[in-house]
Amino acid sequence: MNWYAKYSAAVPLMYLLFIMLSCNDTHKENSTKAKSAIGQGRLIKPASSYQDTLSVSIPSAVFYYPDSVQLLKYKALIDSNAYKSIDHEFYYQLHYAHIAIQKQWPSVRILECKQHRYIRFNKSDGSNEYVDLDTKGDIYGLFVFDGKKHAEQIDLTNVETQVGFYFQGK
Repeated sequence: MNWYAKYSAAVPLMYLLFIMLSCNDTHKENSTKAKSAIGQGRLIKPASSYQDTLSVSIPSAVFYYPDSVQLLKYKALIDSNAYKSIDHEFYYQLHYAHIAIQKQWPSVRILECKQHRYIRFNKSDGSNEYVDLDTKGDIYGLFVFDGKKHAEQIDLTNVETQVGFYFQGK
C-alpha cells in the first residue's frame, strides 16, 4: 500500500486544522485597527503640524512628505506591516521619480516640501495658485509646475509619461 492511499483521507482534515490554527486574535486586532482608520474607503490623513507656505515661482518638481509629527500620527492609524509596505513602496517610487526627473528634465528644479502645509505656485502672469497638502489623500506625492500653467499633481507610478506630457504641453 502506498503512502497516498494510506493518508489521503487525513489531508483534508490536516488542511482544515492548519487554517483554524493560522487564524488568531492578532490579525483580528490589526484588521479592526485598520478599519477604524478608514473613512469612506480611504485612510484619513493626519493634519500637518506646520502652517507654513512653500513659494514656487520657477519650473519645479515639488515632492511633498509628511512632517515628523504627522508621520507618527499616520503610523498609529495602521498596523506596522501595512505601514512598512506603504513606506517601502513610496520610498522606491520617490527615488525613481527623482532620478527620472533629473535625467530627462535637468532644467526642472527639484524641491522638497517637508515642513510646509501649503504650496503657493506663483505664475508668470502674476496670479497665484494654492495647494493645501492636508487635503491631499496621499501622505507623499509630487507636483510639477512650469511657471505658466496650473500646477499638476503627478501619479508617482507614471512619472515619466505624465511629467513629459506636462512640460511638453500635450
